[in-house]
Amino acid sequence: MGTILNYLPAPAAFDPDVISIMAKAYEQALASLESPPPQSVRELIAARIIGLTRGGERDPHTLCEKAIAALGILRNAQPAKAQTTQPSP
Repeated sequence: MGTILNYLPAPAAFDPDVISIMAKAYEQALASLESPPPQSVRELIAARIIGLTRGGERDPHTLCEKAIAALGILRNAQPAKAQTTQPSP
């Protein structure tokens, strides 16, 4: 399937630690999908992660979540539990 390195126009533009963060986010994003995604979806995920990283984001979980959210597709991830609030007395 490849790695995010396949989608970096110039890997030297990012330091190794940042590339590692992007790679982790990319792999998490692919693993969260219901089936192996086609090339076009992998490209979109990588582009979103790279763009967010260029904008300063460094949290792999946030990069993954935002890349997947941008696609608007369903994933294997468990839905978040709804929080209930108690009315104040």
